[in-house]
Amino acid sequence: MEFEITVRNHKDIPVVVEVNEPIGGDWEMVSSTYKFTKTAAFAAQFDVPVDKDGTAVLKYRVRVRY
Repeated sequence: MEFEITVRNHKDIPVVVEVNEPIGGDWEMVSSTYKFTKTAAFAAQFDVPVDKDGTAVLKYRVRVRY
């Protein structure tokens, strides 16, 4: 499965957005545009930096076995 998430920042300073994604089944991260942490057997967390008044795109691909 492949996912794409767009994150926007309308502030006047850069921010880091914590994106928590639930992922069911027995999963393995195949690729990701940002580093991730496996926070639980069913979840991944990404810290996505976003420039001031900017946009960042998180793309990741997982292999899931049920």
